[in-house]
Amino acid sequence: MNSRLVRGAVWSALLFAPFSVQAQRLAAPAWIPETERLRLRAQRPQRLQKAAELFQHETARAGLAAGDAFEAKTAAEDTLGRLHVRYERRHQGLRVLGGDVKVSLSHAGSSLSVARTKVRPLTHGSIGPTVAKTDAVDMLLRELRIDPSKAETNAELLIESAERNGQRDRLAWLISVQAPDTDHTYYLTDASTGRKFDSWAAVQTDSYTAHDGWGTGYYNKRVVIPTAFNESTNKYELMDPTRGNTRVYDFRDRAPSNSFNGEPYEKTNNDWGNGRDWEVGDSTSGLTGQSAAVDAMYAAKITWDLLLNVFGRESHNGNGSPFRLRVHARKDSGSLYGDAHWNTDCDCATFGDGAESESGHRADFATVAHELGHGYFYSGVGGDDNSGEKAGLNEGTGDILAAIANHYRVLANGQGTVVPDGPDVSLFRWRNVNPWGYKRGFGGYISGMQYEEEHVQGNVYARMFAILAAGAPSRAEYDQGPPCELSDRSVFRCLISLPQGVAGIGIQKAAQIFHLATVAKMDSSPTFHEARQDWLAAAEDLYGENSPEYRSVMTAFAAIAVGEAPADTQTPTVSMGLPVVDDGEQSVFVSVSTDDDIGVRTMDIRRNAFLMKGLHGDGFVGFLDLRGASFGSFALNATVRDAAGRSAAAQRNITYRGANYLIRDGGFELESSDWNWHTNADLLDEDNQAFLGSNYAAFTGDSWIRQRVSVPAGTTKLTLGFRVAVNRKVPAPVSSTLAVEIMNEAGTQVTDLVASIPSTVNTYDLSSNHYKKYTFNLTGYAGKTVWVRFRSDGSSSDPRRFRVDNVFLTYEGPVSAQFTAVVDEADRSVTFRVKNVTGTNLLDRIEIGSPGFPGRRMPASGVMAVDTSEFNENITYQVTARLLSAAGVKLAEIGPVAVRVKPSHHRLSNTGFEAANALFWTTTGNAAIVSDAGQDKHFAYMGGKYARIGGRGVSHVATLYQRAIMPDDFHSAKLSFRLRIESTDVSGDSGDYLNWISASLSKTV
Repeated sequence: MNSRLVRGAVWSALLFAPFSVQAQRLAAPAWIPETERLRLRAQRPQRLQKAAELFQHETARAGLAAGDAFEAKTAAEDTLGRLHVRYERRHQGLRVLGGDVKVSLSHAGSSLSVARTKVRPLTHGSIGPTVAKTDAVDMLLRELRIDPSKAETNAELLIESAERNGQRDRLAWLISVQAPDTDHTYYLTDASTGRKFDSWAAVQTDSYTAHDGWGTGYYNKRVVIPTAFNESTNKYELMDPTRGNTRVYDFRDRAPSNSFNGEPYEKTNNDWGNGRDWEVGDSTSGLTGQSAAVDAMYAAKITWDLLLNVFGRESHNGNGSPFRLRVHARKDSGSLYGDAHWNTDCDCATFGDGAESESGHRADFATVAHELGHGYFYSGVGGDDNSGEKAGLNEGTGDILAAIANHYRVLANGQGTVVPDGPDVSLFRWRNVNPWGYKRGFGGYISGMQYEEEHVQGNVYARMFAILAAGAPSRAEYDQGPPCELSDRSVFRCLISLPQGVAGIGIQKAAQIFHLATVAKMDSSPTFHEARQDWLAAAEDLYGENSPEYRSVMTAFAAIAVGEAPADTQTPTVSMGLPVVDDGEQSVFVSVSTDDDIGVRTMDIRRNAFLMKGLHGDGFVGFLDLRGASFGSFALNATVRDAAGRSAAAQRNITYRGANYLIRDGGFELESSDWNWHTNADLLDEDNQAFLGSNYAAFTGDSWIRQRVSVPAGTTKLTLGFRVAVNRKVPAPVSSTLAVEIMNEAGTQVTDLVASIPSTVNTYDLSSNHYKKYTFNLTGYAGKTVWVRFRSDGSSSDPRRFRVDNVFLTYEGPVSAQFTAVVDEADRSVTFRVKNVTGTNLLDRIEIGSPGFPGRRMPASGVMAVDTSEFNENITYQVTARLLSAAGVKLAEIGPVAVRVKPSHHRLSNTGFEAANALFWTTTGNAAIVSDAGQDKHFAYMGGKYARIGGRGVSHVATLYQRAIMPDDFHSAKLSFRLRIESTDVSGDSGDYLNWISASLSKTV
């Protein structure tokens, strides 16, 4: 092949597993389906060759000089079916620093997009250095004041491109220097003068079978870790054959050097670590020393799976190369190492044990993912140099990958193709969310950023990602204080932002844009402003030009003072799918979708006026809690607002009917004594771990909870339901199970095994917060008293934990009651009674009625008196009672009962005091005719008025009387009345009381 043409790399290792992403808006380009991904994967060698051929035409068209060659280093596929290849440039055998070129082969394989500005002839002049290699090294060591006899050095002649230094192509020496008490560092010196002009830290035949081992780390207390059994030595090793032979090495409390790369961890059993933190004097290979290795291997496993499952990238470089992690390293021979670093020489990450005054080694999850993020960055953008703004973007990439991996670990259990969002914002907590929390942080980009320390720069870059994914408040909201003054769980919302605030697009979308920008768009010497263009190009590829995601990238970069924010010109839209109410579970499933040119800032979901869910960012799919809500019909509405304050709303009307519940406190929110708890069963309250509310029951080892219930005899349908989730931090052993049992009344014998749930059950549905629903028909237990028991079976040392929430036991059956009516002509009343209601606990109200008699609603007591004047005399009325739930559902209709009012002769008038102005009655003293209207308590027996005779705590005489005229021929007379005595005793006073009542009827002569 002509030297000007493309030289192929070894492609057999560049294989990627298929992956999928969440469904996007219809306006965005369509993701390729699974079958198409498999077809493209099978065509990988041909597609790589096609990309090489098309790139060959580009290099020929550019008129490159003889001796130019491009070697393929990495390849990555995106969700649109395109293949992105990074080529490293060499000229006459010399590596061109900053000369890497990325090309993208289209889905159809018919065209190639190329960064043509980088495919150009070099203008460096002669490739013969004026300063020889040994002289260049000697000059540098003299300048650094390092004894040459104690230094390990290496020098490479290369060409630094004009794209990297912003001026011209030039010949340079890249010199590696490692000496006692100094950091391993790379230096660039001018090959014509010897002048140092840039530097950066360098720290950036056996047969094995794969196994799962147990590990107890200092940070990850009990986890499943990948291991390998070496059939030659009959020992287990901390090596993962399923993930590129990833390995953790023991650095034996020694400082890094070119002569020692660490030793493998190996032992005869497959249980590693004891959870203790290593201290000077401990063995680094013993159980305590293994604790750091467990933490490192666990974090490496999750990070590998994130890259593969979510991004389709095998390892940090896409070639399936192993992660190499070294623990228990010292900074130098005289002091402990309180940090961690990535080394491009060994393509490995090294972790210290903390400084003298610190506790905890540096192989915690976030730090491991961060360091692997450096390897991901170097392989993605190309070049092993680390200076200027590239150093800051490199550090920020580590923080971003750590945040994504943390979400993937906690909210997806390290499985699946989606990185979920969650309200637990502590997952964003670290350097990347607090502009003032790491060294001398900045709120945004500043002039001269390239001269600032790389971690300070990186904080700004990663902060942009946090804003893009999760949003940030307006300046006015920030100045208000809360939630900015809450715990660090809310600190990400307190980032100073644009005046109107920023809407987040979710971590899944932000992560996809981040990945495509890093591996397919960035060149080998990026700046913050160039990175913005790369992110916009990635957002355009994934979601379309000028899409809300594209404009959100503009806004997020503007929030760190890089580029301008787009104007918010559109009113948002919102739509709500038909909600689904589960009366037994007391939940409602809601799906709300939104759209806006910048992004929806906030969304409130309300039940009538009651706020059920307050969200930042657009869209919601999940379950809302109806426990505590009144039964009946109500409006479910979603209101959204964008950054400009424009709003839109959508509404659905639903009915919550409820059910007859037998289990009490099934959601564990009341922390009641209805449940019996045993051994390792716990009632926990943790953020974002419950299905609804905040509490749930947790099981480890051999433990159980149970509740005693009595099932009504007339039950025709009995349903047990509950939600189960499995600890998302670690996979559980297949042998671990959760049994759901029905026991007899004595609680001593299991009478029926309802379910046996393995700890490997898939509960990773995002909309249910990773809870799986189970329901069982238990109608055979009608009329019995039983125990419902949840019991876990396993070792208390197992890291898995079952979570149970929203337990319900509902019944259906005939509803019955007693309905009576008593007519009292003398009392002028008909008293209706409904009592002994059975078959339901949903009774809310009773309505009675009959043809010719208007319907009435009975009070909750089930007793109501009606004036006989409402009935015609000597006519029989057939009155029925309807039992209704709060939702208006008729539970039963009882009766009819016969009501017949006979004629009677009354000599007193206005006996119910309903007529105006106390007609016919005379009062003295404090006696008065009073109306119930406007009072907190109602005292009338029938109607709305009554007579009150009382002195209110003072000595008094009060009377109430009416003159009655009796007929000449009457044979008997009867006086009757209703009396209610209200007495409130106060200190020093005996209260009011009725001394005596007199009444008389006289015959008129």
